Amino acid sequence: MESIQMMETDYIDLNNKHNDVAAELITAKMDIARIHDENEGLRQQANELKKVLETLPSEVETRVKEEMEILYTKNAALVERNSALEDQLAYMENMIIEIKSKYADSESEREGLRQRLTDLKRLMG
Repeated sequence: MESIQMMETDYIDLNNKHNDVAAELITAKMDIARIHDENEGLRQQANELKKVLETLPSEVETRVKEEMEILYTKNAALVERNSALEDQLAYMENMIIEIKSKYADSESEREGLRQRLTDLKRLMG
């Protein structure tokens, strides 16, 4: 009878160990499934990032070209405006030279008239 009891005890121990191993197996399978899902998600994310990286240089090049075109247009407008301002400045400088010359002529004429007036006063008086 003792051997039957030992066998029953051994059977119970083996059954408990079997249940423990089965539970560990289920947990391990669930972990593997979760990790597999995570890996698949990471693969998809990596593929999406690769696609973005492949299109990024052309997008950057397009943006740079657009910005360069805008800068070129602005620069052309500024060059035109600068040219107009230089022309205006040259015109004003010529006007100043002309005004100074006329002023010098008028001062000379005034001095001459003053001298004549002085001479006339001397003659008359």
